Amino acid sequence: MNLRSVDLNLLTLFDAIFEERQLSRAADKLGMSQSAASNALARLRLTFKDDLFIRTREGMEPTPKAQVLALHVREGLDSIRIALSDDSEFDPSKSQRIFRLLLNDFIEPVILPRLLKTIQAEGEQLALQSFSSQRHEYFDQLRKAQIDFHFGLKPTTDPQFECLKIYQETLSVLASSNHPRLGDTLSADEYLRERHIIFTNHDERTTSLDLVLESHQSIPRKLLVQASHLSLVPDLVTHSDALATMPTQTAKRFCRTHDLQRYDFPMEIGSLPLYMIWHKSLNQDKAHQWLKGKLLSFSY
Repeated sequence: MNLRSVDLNLLTLFDAIFEERQLSRAADKLGMSQSAASNALARLRLTFKDDLFIRTREGMEPTPKAQVLALHVREGLDSIRIALSDDSEFDPSKSQRIFRLLLNDFIEPVILPRLLKTIQAEGEQLALQSFSSQRHEYFDQLRKAQIDFHFGLKPTTDPQFECLKIYQETLSVLASSNHPRLGDTLSADEYLRERHIIFTNHDERTTSLDLVLESHQSIPRKLLVQASHLSLVPDLVTHSDALATMPTQTAKRFCRTHDLQRYDFPMEIGSLPLYMIWHKSLNQDKAHQWLKGKLLSFSY
């Protein structure tokens, strides 16, 4: 396609529709009238000889061709924005940037305390927002670059995103310190015989931890109670004979505040990698680069 025949201004509308999934919201984002946006979309369809977006009850769904175009258009627009923007280095002492992280309840206590110490020391006006999200939602938030980083136990191979393993975690099992049937060690048979407290975030039926266990040996756990708040788990363990399985750093933190016994996970599943995931469009963002450098510098 000859670029001289393409109105490159139309690509900003394409990008906005792809992100917002509604023509009206895309028009508002770009300061356009609805009729102007409709006319521009018609020109886009003629240019690419494709419908690009199909109206559905859920919004404007991109066609396969639009899906392919979207990543290249976003990267191209980001490159132009960077070229036109101030190329100065990020100065945390002068910035009012709010960094947004998507963390599950197991990972939040590992990441946030370290990062808060850095934020307080280096930028008086810097701030953090920590969000939790169901698995089916977080890639949409990543795709729109609404968050800086997602942290999870599963990697992604989606070409829109960067994925980096930042540390390895092991599993531990918590039990009441006066558990009537357990001694100084925990065997696999004992683990499978006891009932369990299972933490599930929001309305999910399975957790990322369950998925990890299933991917190794389909390890079943006899349910006693399903808790929706991680902070409840140590109290529930303390006042019952049930066991709770969780990453070791989280288990050690609970042992410092509750009368609990911690065991190594009694079956061989190896260590659990923690992945940091972000949208490629943020790669040239100086503030994002600064935050990534801090996260990678921590000793986990």
